[in-house]
Amino acid sequence: MATTANGDVYEDELTASLLQPSMPDHDVDKPGMVGEPAEAPPHGLGALGAAGFIVSIILGLGVLGIPWAFAQLGWGFGISLLLVSAAGSVYSGFLIDKLAQYVTDHAQEPPRKYADLGEHAFGTRGRVAVRATQYAFLAGVIVAVQLTAAHSLHSVVTVLHGHICPVTANTVIAVIMLPVMQLQKLEEITPVAILGVVLILLPLLLYLTQLPKHTATSDTGVPESSSLADIAAATTTLCFAYQGQTIFPELRSEMADPTTFPRAVVSATVLMTTTYLIVGVVGYMRLGPDAAYLNYWDNEHNPTAGRTVAANIMLILHVMTGYTINGNVMNQAIAEALFGRTRSRLAWFGVTVCTLVASWALANAIPTLGLLIAFIGATCGVLLTFLIPISCGFKLLGKGWTRRDAIGHGIVCVLAVIVLIVGTYTTTKNLIKGMANHSKGSFNC
Repeated sequence: MATTANGDVYEDELTASLLQPSMPDHDVDKPGMVGEPAEAPPHGLGALGAAGFIVSIILGLGVLGIPWAFAQLGWGFGISLLLVSAAGSVYSGFLIDKLAQYVTDHAQEPPRKYADLGEHAFGTRGRVAVRATQYAFLAGVIVAVQLTAAHSLHSVVTVLHGHICPVTANTVIAVIMLPVMQLQKLEEITPVAILGVVLILLPLLLYLTQLPKHTATSDTGVPESSSLADIAAATTTLCFAYQGQTIFPELRSEMADPTTFPRAVVSATVLMTTTYLIVGVVGYMRLGPDAAYLNYWDNEHNPTAGRTVAANIMLILHVMTGYTINGNVMNQAIAEALFGRTRSRLAWFGVTVCTLVASWALANAIPTLGLLIAFIGATCGVLLTFLIPISCGFKLLGKGWTRRDAIGHGIVCVLAVIVLIVGTYTTTKNLIKGMANHSKGSFNC
C-alpha cells in the first residue's frame, strides 16, 4: 500500500487497481439477521441491463465494418488487432470504473457525466475539454446511426420494388425517432436495450447463412492491394468497434450496485468479440477482397427478398436503440445547459427536435458511413477510450501506482497517440475528399 501527502491510501499493484471491482467503504447490513428486517433491493440497472446498454450502443455500428477491415489487414493482423482492441476496451472500462469510484469516495457522490472525471482531475478546463470531446463523439455516432437506419430503409423499399431517395429515407427515420426520444431516463430504456441486442444478432445470423461463396483468401499478412489509407482506416474501424466509453460514468451511476460495473464491461466485451470474430471470419472467408461496408445488408449478398427485408427491418430497430441511448446522453447535456436539471416536457421536446434536425442535416452531407466511422474512431474515440482516462488516472491515481504500473499505462498512452495522429491525418483527408465529391448530391433526390 502507498500513502499520499493528504493521507489517501491507494492500491500499489496494477492488477489490484484495475482488474478488481471497487468495493464501497461502508458496511452493508446483511438481510435476515435477528431483529433486523431485510432491506428492499435498490432501484437501478443491474449488471445484465448495463451490459445490454453497452452492446446496444456499440455492436450495431461496430460490426458493420469488420469484414471490410479484415479484407484490408489480412487474417493475421485483422484478428490480432481485433483482440487487442477488445483487451483495450476492458482496460479502459476498468480504469473508468476506478476513476468513478475515486471521485465517489472523495466527492461523496458518484460522477454522473464523463466530464465530471475531467473536472475532478484538471478543474474547469478539464471538464470543458472532456465535454467537448464527448459530445463531438456522440454527435458523430448519432449521425452514423441515422445513416445506417436510412440506408437499411432504402434497401427495404428497393427490394419491395419501390423507390425512396436518401433524403426522404433520412426524414422518415428522424420522424420515427422523435416520439422515442421523449424517454428521459436510461433506466426507462432498459427493456429496449435488451431487445436491441436480439435485434442485431438475428440479422447477423441471416447474413451469415446467405453469403455467396467466392474464392477464399489465405492472406495472413496485409494484402498488397491495401494502401496506407486503407490500413489506417481499417485499424481505426476496429478501434471504433469497441468505443462507447463516453456513457460509462452515467451508466455506472444509474446501477443499483455500481461495483458490478466491471462485470457488465467484461460480459459485453465477450459477446461483442465473439460476434465480431464470427462475422469477420465468415465474411472475409466467403467474400474475400470484395468485403465492404454494409454490403451484407444489400440485396446483392442477400438474394432472398424476404430475408433481406427482415434483416434490414431488424437492423433499423437495433440502431434506433443506439440512437435513443446516445441521443439521451446528448439531450440531457443540452437540456441541463439550457434549462437546468428541472425542465418541462415541452423544453425536452424542443431539445430532441433540434438534435434530430442537426443529425438529419449532417447525415445528408456525409457521403458514406465507412468514412464517418473511421474518422470518429481515430479522433474522439481514441481520446475518450484511452488518452482521457489515462491522463485522469495519472492525475488522480498515479501516486499509488508502482513504477511498473506507470510504465504500462505510459506504453498504452504512447500507442494511442500514434493511432490518434496517423488515423486522424488519413481519415480526415479521406473524409474531406469524399464530402467534396458528394457535395453536389447532398439534399437531392
